[in-house]
Amino acid sequence: MFKTKTIKNTLNPKFSECFEAIVNDGSCQTLQIEIFDEDKAGFDEELGYFSFPLNVVKEKGTIQQWSRLEDCKSGEIHYKIQWYEFSKNKELLGHQAWDSEWRRANNPIYSSLVMVYIDHIQELPEETTKGVLPSSYIECSVGKRTQRSLVYENATDLELHTTFSFFIEKSESQVLNLSVSKLLEKFFSV
Repeated sequence: MFKTKTIKNTLNPKFSECFEAIVNDGSCQTLQIEIFDEDKAGFDEELGYFSFPLNVVKEKGTIQQWSRLEDCKSGEIHYKIQWYEFSKNKELLGHQAWDSEWRRANNPIYSSLVMVYIDHIQELPEETTKGVLPSSYIECSVGKRTQRSLVYENATDLELHTTFSFFIEKSESQVLNLSVSKLLEKFFSV
């Protein structure tokens, strides 16, 4: 899920934002864009939405058009969606030919994706300082972005099968950090 900045006091907002997402297959997934009126005092009001099947983008490569918003009396959205395939060719790193719309977007455009798969962790400490089995989790970070796994309670050997994914802008200057931590205390309510 992604969220744009808020454009105030206009019926014709121009966002100029770019978002990148990992799509496993695209054959049965749908992109949904929802437009809201931001309300600081209460709940944001949905003004309309737009849905698009990703298999069409995968087939055509690029879709750029105006579409009518659903569930509203009027309103259209202009969008551009592009499908990129992964490449193992290191020579292509950072040399993609980005269209001018992507370069003008307010968000950075990433040249690569790092995926970290954690299969198994073993030989964690047998017990915490309080004499109980640890409740552990993993944090994986690249730069200022951190992702955290679920908490695995009372275990010293963990079969995780967990994946962390990071889009990287300049891969030459990035460091990947992994850490396994334990929850120090549990809070119970009665």
